[in-house]
Amino acid sequence: MAFLSSYFAVTETSDHLRMPDAIRARILDLFLLEKAAYEIAYEARNRPKWLPIPLAGFSAIVRRLSESNA
Repeated sequence: MAFLSSYFAVTETSDHLRMPDAIRARILDLFLLEKAAYEIAYEARNRPKWLPIPLAGFSAIVRRLSESNA
């Protein structure tokens, strides 16, 4: 969390990178969704018993994105 707080503080000083918090949160969620999808594929290939972990994360992110769309 410290990394994101510092990163967002720096981006607020740039006219090109500044954006509303809601937009920034959605963009971050899209990157997290991509990472969760990668983890699902990895666990399916290498550790199928661990698959519920990234699936739960993926599901939570999709739910969050769906709720913010409503």
